[in-house]
Amino acid sequence: MSLRTRQADFNNKNKNDTSMSRQQWLDPIVVTLNGTPCIEEYVKIGDDPRGRLIYYFLFSNDPAIEIDLSLIDNSTRPGLPRSDWRPRAEALVDKLKEKIRFEVLHGTTRN
Repeated sequence: MSLRTRQADFNNKNKNDTSMSRQQWLDPIVVTLNGTPCIEEYVKIGDDPRGRLIYYFLFSNDPAIEIDLSLIDNSTRPGLPRSDWRPRAEALVDKLKEKIRFEVLHGTTRN
């Protein structure tokens, strides 16, 4: 199943969901992450257009490696202190993305 087909199926299944946890896959784009071409896709969760970030590293016709980063606000849960968590979470994602490296050697993958 292609990425766009999977995305359309997922969005169609969730189109009537009105909850704050409703997920909507946004259009993927081709980017280069640390010298490696990949597909970057955001999943909107509720009103948050950057609730989930997915990278697909293509070493063949199918995604060979998928990295899925979810930013989840737990500060609204009862008993937990409220905080401005988003800037810290985004800074952590940026640091993680800086460390991602892939090298393809003779049909094998090393990270």
